[in-house]
Amino acid sequence: MKNLKRMAMLEILRLYAVEAADFKSTKDKDSGREVEPRAYRLLGRAWNAKPYAGTPEQIEAKIRARIAKIKSAKIAQKMAQIAKIEAAPAKLDRTLIIKLEAHKGYMGWQWKGSDNCGNTGRYTGGYGYDKHSTALAKILNLHDTILRKMYLAKDKKIKESNSDALGYGAGYGVLPYFEGGVGSSCHVKILRGLGYEVTEGNDVYVIAEK
Repeated sequence: MKNLKRMAMLEILRLYAVEAADFKSTKDKDSGREVEPRAYRLLGRAWNAKPYAGTPEQIEAKIRARIAKIKSAKIAQKMAQIAKIEAAPAKLDRTLIIKLEAHKGYMGWQWKGSDNCGNTGRYTGGYGYDKHSTALAKILNLHDTILRKMYLAKDKKIKESNSDALGYGAGYGVLPYFEGGVGSSCHVKILRGLGYEVTEGNDVYVIAEK
């Protein structure tokens, strides 16, 4: 997964790259209101909280140092995630059975998933999106062996988006995953594209090695 590791690192380096302009506020085009500097947003801190004291130069140096630490931690976290998936078994140790269960609440029907490996998700929340596929995605993303196939497929097509390499619903960013709210049929299509045999019916998905 050399390509995946390289691109994942570049993704973080680009995200946390800061220039002099990132320490200056801007004006919102529509409202005309002042928007906090990008450097503060990267820290996840409110600009008006004034998290650092000192001259503008000292404050900038402190923020740059903090962002550098965050960047290093994010890279380490991403590399650990890839290593974890890379070390997963190449094949499922059993036929995977995922069941989705519906519950009607005050915000409409909500779904949760469970499988025959002891995993149980929580009920979805809110309204206005496809909750069935969200519940399915939450369980699928717990299976490193399936994610391993996704990572390997993306590694071979590293220049393509996740959707182009694996199918619609494979998430955003460098590392693919099962995205919620896209329709469960998208997940089935991705699984079959990875070489799995998928049988579905009555909100039950049976995923097996061919």
